[in-house]
Amino acid sequence: YQFNQQGKTTKKLTYDKVGQSWVLVKKADYTYLTDGKLDQILTRKTTDNGTTYTNDTHEKLTYDNAHISERLVKQWENNTWKNSTRTINEYDATGNQTFYAYYNSYFEMYNIWIGKDRKYWTYDSTGLLLSHWLDRWLPEALTFTPSRGQEYTYDANNRVTQLKHKGIINLYNQIGDYWTEDYVYNTLGQLFTETITYHTLIFPDNDQFITYTYNQAGLPIQKYIIEKIKDEEDLEVFTYVTAGR
Repeated sequence: YQFNQQGKTTKKLTYDKVGQSWVLVKKADYTYLTDGKLDQILTRKTTDNGTTYTNDTHEKLTYDNAHISERLVKQWENNTWKNSTRTINEYDATGNQTFYAYYNSYFEMYNIWIGKDRKYWTYDSTGLLLSHWLDRWLPEALTFTPSRGQEYTYDANNRVTQLKHKGIINLYNQIGDYWTEDYVYNTLGQLFTETITYHTLIFPDNDQFITYTYNQAGLPIQKYIIEKIKDEEDLEVFTYVTAGR
């Protein structure tokens, strides 16, 4: 213990094996549902005497079957609980996540959450990922708007044959293609060629055509990159680059 000049206890100390002192500054209490899932977390801070606690944060979890569908965190301010952060998750019947949203503040005057991130996922009937989108928050509109995403195409063997990168292409928040990646596989199922095509000046990179070669063990040993460049006269010029394993 530590004592003040009057000899009264001011702080409780604990010591480890090497004599260093530790002071309790915060503790968390957990409560659970009848099925064993975590329900709430109450975090409290200690005062200088190490024995009196004041509220700090309160976290409440909501479930959709086996998954956490909402995580609500409140902060103790001016002797009352204030909304702090909120996370929402949604899942399909097979357990794949289809929606995520994170709100990092609460506008109490208008009773509205202020967002930060929002994501969507779509799948086919077999569970293959078809698209993934990220929305961004527009403060002036107090809502989300689509920002960027990817779309996937597969062959009969569930291999990705095309990946489209999409996003905002102008000041009017219109969505268009950024670049496309096309994949071709050999008879052994190994990646044989990859073509990268750019569709917007937002990413002014050069288109590329890539081929892969493998040894008898099936390990990649060489990668050929053919890059298409447009010179000042708009003539197509090809630069060849080879890279070993």
